[in-house]
Amino acid sequence: MGDIRGIREIHRVLQKQGLFAGSVPIVPEGQESVVFNKNRNYSIPLIKEMLETAGFRIEVEQVGLSPTDGILRDGAAAHTCTPTDYKELKLDEWATIPDSVYVWLARKI
Repeated sequence: MGDIRGIREIHRVLQKQGLFAGSVPIVPEGQESVVFNKNRNYSIPLIKEMLETAGFRIEVEQVGLSPTDGILRDGAAAHTCTPTDYKELKLDEWATIPDSVYVWLARKI
């Protein structure tokens, strides 16, 4: 709940139409977790829902893949991808979770 309160507080203190840039570690949908109430792993749909519920509109979004490369549908290696491509991504066999971050720029609405 602290994460939701934090997002709402950011929304409260931002000017009208203010921008909020942020990032969180992500895991595939269905693997979300909270470890000892501090280490949170989000799925993209979960964090997007939290931002939108708090009153933000996501304007720019990207997924950063680290430290391993993902393999996109066309077989090319990638260090970043769109959230849509992330769903279909095949991570290297030695990848650890979370190994990716969701990065956004959202506007207060």
